[in-house]
Amino acid sequence: MLIGLYYESLQQPLFRVKSSFMSKIILKTVLLLFLCLCHSVESFSSEQDLNLQSALEDRNYKKAIAIQRETIAKATPKEKGELTYSLVLLYLKDQDQENAFQTFLEVLDQPQNSLRKNSTGNPCDQQLYEQALAIYLDTSSPSPQATAQRLLDKLGLMTQKDPLLDYFVAISYANLGRYDLFIHYFHCAYQSYPDHYLAFKTKAILHIKLLERRRSEGERQVQREAISDNLMQAMQREPNDTTIYRMLIGFSQTEKKRERLRLCLNKILNDNIIIPRGDILFYVQEALDVGETALAHQFVCRSSEWYPQSRIVSEAVKKIKG
Repeated sequence: MLIGLYYESLQQPLFRVKSSFMSKIILKTVLLLFLCLCHSVESFSSEQDLNLQSALEDRNYKKAIAIQRETIAKATPKEKGELTYSLVLLYLKDQDQENAFQTFLEVLDQPQNSLRKNSTGNPCDQQLYEQALAIYLDTSSPSPQATAQRLLDKLGLMTQKDPLLDYFVAISYANLGRYDLFIHYFHCAYQSYPDHYLAFKTKAILHIKLLERRRSEGERQVQREAISDNLMQAMQREPNDTTIYRMLIGFSQTEKKRERLRLCLNKILNDNIIIPRGDILFYVQEALDVGETALAHQFVCRSSEWYPQSRIVSEAVKKIKG
């Protein structure tokens, strides 16, 4: 089960939700883009304003992006955050996910995002948060899209009461291919809860998306380090999210893979964190690949306690015996 592991882009109509709910979301997104762009109008000449307006009306997003980048270059530090955020939306309009994700990560790194940081770090509605987290972590879900629909059905408009819930809404829209709504809701949550585990995990996944598009080994190494750093932070905050361990091992730098694997498997064994049945062979193979046969054997023994008489566990035993 890959919920949260990759944000899948789906070439299909948006899923079914209540029409009034969807209308409000679409309107909110359109207004957000409009307000962001209007902010840039305050700082520039009427000629630039007209050029930007003309580019947007013609749906010439590459030209609009060029104008917005020029605007950002001349803006004050206080203005740059909002202007850069609107640039993210323009990249998405131009179907340039690589630059959209890269620029969005830059927005998140800007210090003003923590100005509205929640002082307690606790959700306003603890029960609703725990219910949403349980749905998100449910490894029995048939697909990320099914989990996304369950979360949206559960939360509805309740996120207006607590931006922490926006993380679940953001991830749901990402798994449904609606990156514009993902950006909006994640940004709302991040401004109040930048230290939440989903903040770090999602940033790691954005870096995974960038890793997939990087060609030089040096660029790929930078992304791997960012992935690892963010996943380590996420694991410390929510050790029961089993997808973190798989990503941490799978995307580790070669020279750190054995260290990361030992860290993850020892954490799983010591805390008795139940790994999905379908992931057992992955961990066994990764352990064998780095020479951790004894650790692989310990993991399989524990797996047999989780899943007695399991065919997959039997296959894992045979793999260890060679």
